[in-house]
Amino acid sequence: MQNVVVVNASPLLTDFEVKAFIPMLQLQVGRNFLPAWRGRATQVQLSFMPANGISTIPPDAWPIFLNQHSDEPDDLGWHDDRNGKIFSRVFVGDCLKVGLDWGVTLSHEVLELILDPDIKRVWQMPDGRHAAFEACDAVESDDQAYMIGGHRVSNFVLPSYFSTGAGPWDFRGKLTGPCPTLTSGGYMSVTDASGDWVQVSAARADGLPGRRALLHGHRRQCRSQRPISEAPQWLELIS
Repeated sequence: MQNVVVVNASPLLTDFEVKAFIPMLQLQVGRNFLPAWRGRATQVQLSFMPANGISTIPPDAWPIFLNQHSDEPDDLGWHDDRNGKIFSRVFVGDCLKVGLDWGVTLSHEVLELILDPDIKRVWQMPDGRHAAFEACDAVESDDQAYMIGGHRVSNFVLPSYFSTGAGPWDFRGKLTGPCPTLTSGGYMSVTDASGDWVQVSAARADGLPGRRALLHGHRRQCRSQRPISEAPQWLELIS
C-alpha cells in the first residue's frame, strides 16, 4: 500500500477544508477507480498534512503539494519523478484564477499519479502512434466531474479506452469511442509522425478551448531535469 500525502501549502485553502476532502478522494480511489482498473493501478492510502508538518512526511511517501502558483507557466497541476522521487503539485491560485475547481484538479492528479507514477506508460494506437497513459485528460473538464459526499471529483477513463474494443470508455459513459476520442474540453498527449509529443484537444460546449487543455503543456517532452528540492524548499511556491 503506497502512502500519498496531500500537503496544504496554499493560503487560499484552510487545513479543515482540505482535510475534509481527503475521505472523498479515498472513496473515489477505492470504490470507483481501483475496481475499474482491476489491479493495474497502485493501491494507495491518502492522508493529510499541514504545511508545518512537512518535515515528518515519510521518505517513501508520494506527496501532493497544494501550492499557489505554478513554477512552470501554463500548468495547473502535474506529477513527476525526479531522481527517483515521485511527487505532485496542484496550483490552487491558478485554478481559481481561470474558474476551475481545485478539487477536480486534485482528484485528477491523484488518479493519474497512481495509474502512471513515473510517467512512462504508453499505449500504441492502431496507426502506430503512442498515447500517454493518462487517467483523466480525455474527460478532464469540470462539467464531466461527478459528486462524492458533496465534493466534485474528476471523471476518468477505463482500461477499454486504451484498446480497440467496445465501450464504455470512461467512468461516466461520456466518451463515444476509444483513444484518442475526447469529450468536450478534454485533451490527450500523443506522438506525431516524428515521435514528438503533441497535444490534441476538443473545444468545450461553448466553443472555447478546454482550460486545462489550454494550460497543461507537454509534460513528457518538457519535464524538468533539475534535482529534486530538499523538503524545506517544497513550500517555495506559495506566493
